[in-house]
Amino acid sequence: MVRNMDQGRRLMGGIRIVTMDGDLIEASGAMVGGAVNRQATLKFGTTSQSRLDTVSAELRAANESLDTLRIKMRALRDSIREMDNQMRSVNAGSMELQGKLGRLEAQLKELSDKRKRLTAEAAAKRDELSRAKEANSKAASDLARITSELEGLRAERTAIRDRITEIAPAEMQERIQRIRDSVYELTNQVSELTTEKATLAAEKSGHDSHLSSIKTEIAKISKKIELDSEAIQNASDENDRKKVELNALRIIEAEMESGIKGLREAKDGLLESKIKAEGQRDNIFEKIETKTSFKLSLEAKVAITEESIRQLREEVSQIGFEVERPIPSEEELRRTIKSCENIMARMGQVNLRAIEDYEDRKARYDSLRADVERLNAQIKELNELVASLNSEKKGLFMKSYEGIDSNFRKIYSELSGGGEAFMKLENEDDPFQGGLEINAKPKNGKLLRLEALSGGEKSLTALAFIFAIQEHQPSPFYVLDEVDMFLDSVNAEMVATRIRKSAETAQFLQVSLRKVTLAMAQHLIGVMRQPNGYSKIIIQPDFEEVSRYESEALAHKQEAKEEEG
Repeated sequence: MVRNMDQGRRLMGGIRIVTMDGDLIEASGAMVGGAVNRQATLKFGTTSQSRLDTVSAELRAANESLDTLRIKMRALRDSIREMDNQMRSVNAGSMELQGKLGRLEAQLKELSDKRKRLTAEAAAKRDELSRAKEANSKAASDLARITSELEGLRAERTAIRDRITEIAPAEMQERIQRIRDSVYELTNQVSELTTEKATLAAEKSGHDSHLSSIKTEIAKISKKIELDSEAIQNASDENDRKKVELNALRIIEAEMESGIKGLREAKDGLLESKIKAEGQRDNIFEKIETKTSFKLSLEAKVAITEESIRQLREEVSQIGFEVERPIPSEEELRRTIKSCENIMARMGQVNLRAIEDYEDRKARYDSLRADVERLNAQIKELNELVASLNSEKKGLFMKSYEGIDSNFRKIYSELSGGGEAFMKLENEDDPFQGGLEINAKPKNGKLLRLEALSGGEKSLTALAFIFAIQEHQPSPFYVLDEVDMFLDSVNAEMVATRIRKSAETAQFLQVSLRKVTLAMAQHLIGVMRQPNGYSKIIIQPDFEEVSRYESEALAHKQEAKEEEG
């Protein structure tokens, strides 16, 4: 509350103000007059009172329309909110079903790939087992043949002993030496064949066990594939049913969208009507305020004018002077007032804070525009930095990739005895958005991906890849655990030779049971269990034993020279 209108004008803007005389200043700047002189109203306010009643009726109708529009708006908002909730629920169910189907398809593909891989490994094991059986059969036949020859030599030795008395001593010594050499050679062959037979038997047993486990694994995977196929079929049926439901829901959604669109159009129309009604209400208030103020000022002026006229008439009557021009009648004055009111109505409302509001909004606009320009510049700098880093990262990656691929081709050809292998990027334009494929073609074989190779070929390819990385960027230390287990003797020797060569720039610690690998090792550490339950550790070379063996060899050579002398 303020004392008068002058003080209210200085404070107006953002709050409602009322003066001591009853004048009301709205937060928007609109002003409404206070008390009215009833005597003046009876004199000049007949038309104004009628207009005021009409405006009040229009205002009440506008308020009632506004309340009706608000009720309809709340109902529309509730309907739209309920429809949105239903659509979100339907979309969530569809997405969950799609995700489940995708996971089942991925599992089926993974199991199919694993089945193919195990089938290929089983075929390779069968081939390897067949070769082992052939070698075992050959060793057995060789052993039988040598045993027969040995028995013949023993019989011949018995016969020779019977004829010793008939043969000269020199001839007998020469014949005995030849027989000893033959017996020694045959004994060594028998020992080697026996050892090889035991090794082949152990390998055959291991292959049989591994083949059995592979068959069991294949059976399990086949069973799982059948179960997963049924699950996928059920999921597919469920997906079809969900698709039908989804299509029905989409039809409902389209209908609801159409309804929502109509409701939104109705809402927009109601909002527009509301805005128009509010505008009309504000205009009515402004007109009431303006006309009330103008009426009050006119009433005051009329009162002053009437008083002046009365005084002038008294003065004229006292001096007896006749006025040539008659004073305007009350009707003429009312017409003049009406004309002034029309002129003021055409002028419209004057917003006293328009310039100040414009300055505030312009300053806010300039500040936001500067922020947008600054953020756009920062975004541009960040995009340029990301592009530069991606380009540098891709360059370093491609450099390493090309170097490793070159080493991989060379080393695989060396290990496989003339095979071919190469690496391939799944996405050559953007390597970081794809994976890496390895393709290999063994000697006298066909080009296959790494997943389709047999166990031995896969091990050989993986070792070639490791050696290629080691040659590109060497590491000081490597640990290999039975990497030659699935390799045949030729490939095992190739790998052992390569490890011996790579050991010049790095240290290799390898666990192996292959003789060729042990033969090429610089140091051996073996652990074996003794009958008494204790483990025995064997380390080679044992330098004391080496010295003893060298002394014994030197003594044997000296004895041989003395016998020849």
